[in-house]
Amino acid sequence: MNKCKNVCILLGSQDLEGNTAAMCKNAAAFLENMKIKYKIYDLYNEEMDYVLFEIVRYDVVIIATPIHSFYCSDAVKEFMDIVFEDERFLSDAEEDSAQVKCGIMVSHGYDEAYAAEPFETGFSRWCEHVGLDYYGSLSIRDTGDKEVFSRADSLKKIEMFVSGICGISDEKTEWYISGENFYLTDACENKKTFDRLFNLYMYELSAYAEWMGECMTDDAVFIPDKLSEYYEMEEKKPFIIKYKGRTAGLVVFLFPDRKKEHDEADFYIEEIFILRAYRKKHIAAGIIRELWKKNHGICAVCALKKNEVSVKFWDKIIENSGYEYTVEEEEDIFFYRINVK
Repeated sequence: MNKCKNVCILLGSQDLEGNTAAMCKNAAAFLENMKIKYKIYDLYNEEMDYVLFEIVRYDVVIIATPIHSFYCSDAVKEFMDIVFEDERFLSDAEEDSAQVKCGIMVSHGYDEAYAAEPFETGFSRWCEHVGLDYYGSLSIRDTGDKEVFSRADSLKKIEMFVSGICGISDEKTEWYISGENFYLTDACENKKTFDRLFNLYMYELSAYAEWMGECMTDDAVFIPDKLSEYYEMEEKKPFIIKYKGRTAGLVVFLFPDRKKEHDEADFYIEEIFILRAYRKKHIAAGIIRELWKKNHGICAVCALKKNEVSVKFWDKIIENSGYEYTVEEEEDIFFYRINVK
């Protein structure tokens, strides 16, 4: 299956802050990072005829619903009934059935297979009748802890489901990182926020490197030219860090072209910055560990000598990893090379 170009997500829950909505938001965050266009339609607040008209324009349709009494919400059922009875949709869908994939994301309070099976059986038959190519389901149980839908295992399930239905290869997700209560969003999609975070980051670093303070413009902007290369260079991957849905910092990875840069490290952690309010939540360590799980080879990173907190952080996380590493001491930095296996 080729990578899709656009995705339609149908939200079938009235609770816009609930579990099903959280699944949609996390799926959307992953699609943004994969640079796939998407749109979320709220079935409780959109005209059904309008949604029916819109969805035929998408390569992938994902329907998200809570499970009540072993079946979908009333809005999803109404949508399915309208599509089922619409002969125009049937004829249009059958012509492009090989291109339009459809899957479901369900939240519930039961055992995952037990809860989803009745609805999935009916839904797969519905897809066959209306001419959609049924992909499969993602089922996540609500155990009573609202945080479960933002935990690492749930985010991984959503990532795998979206990757599968959209035809995203493993190579495309090597730098997409998620963990317990956090995930990354592409900085290119929100440059204003990233620019502000970067300015805060540079201001903080200027306490350990005088030259950074001297690089501030009259408009109180630090190194503005630096930001453009993050957005324009394919090798650089700038992200905004989200913790429980809130902006918590930034991180920039570099994956050099090994065919052109034979002497380079395999990948770099160029910048990582966590806002003060989130610094005792182990977010930075989580990002680094998840990056090392997905990428093997030489990882390079540097720390300013005067920034003792940063030096202690890197010393600790590298030593605890068990990986072999070297440290080169330069004029004002320590340069680490970690052999991630």
